[in-house]
Amino acid sequence: MKALLVVTFLTVTVFAKFPSKEENLKLAEKAVKELKELVDADKAEVWPDLEREEDDLKIYTKESPFPELSENIYLAETVIKANVTKVYELLKPWGELRTKWDDLYEYIKVIDKINENTYVVHEAIHAKLLLSARDAVVVCQKADFGKEIVMACHNTTSAEVPESDDYVRTVKRLNGFSVKPYSKDPKWTELKLLLGVDLNLKVGFFSSIVNRFKPGQLSEFVERLNAALPDYYV
Repeated sequence: MKALLVVTFLTVTVFAKFPSKEENLKLAEKAVKELKELVDADKAEVWPDLEREEDDLKIYTKESPFPELSENIYLAETVIKANVTKVYELLKPWGELRTKWDDLYEYIKVIDKINENTYVVHEAIHAKLLLSARDAVVVCQKADFGKEIVMACHNTTSAEVPESDDYVRTVKRLNGFSVKPYSKDPKWTELKLLLGVDLNLKVGFFSSIVNRFKPGQLSEFVERLNAALPDYYV
């Protein structure tokens, strides 16, 4: 009986560190609020540093406002020549389309469905440039603001997805996007992408080098999205 009590206690102790559905829901709701505030913020006040500008793409950067994230965060803005529904369906982190066109991903798996608009997902990306293969566990939520759709993801943990030697676990403090009809042509989409990721790099110099790649990765992401448009009918 004593041994059984010890085993039971250990089991409870191990799993107590993983968020409940209610806790994950709160994380997702917080992420939506944070992302909405950042993408709507005044550029001159909140995003004064224009990191890159090319064609219709602008990428801004700023110091992380989150104590648990030391790396800079990035905001990309562009116009996609497709309607909001199509762009959203191509971008959402669950469903079948994202991994079909975005070859950065090795896979995206749904771990838990909290409600119709909130999911916990496990995603893995291929090794690229100086970065080894990485994975992350995030809780993502879709929220509607009139004609605008916001998708925000916050890092979390899951008993079903322990860390693996095959991947470096990435902390996605705040990732996501907003889409809404473009003011000059509502058949097109105004897209804003937010990147707030800790790549879990151990060496400061190496970290500073990889940080320079983040704007390039956002630019390549937009290129992949634009290239995928003719191949999908949503």
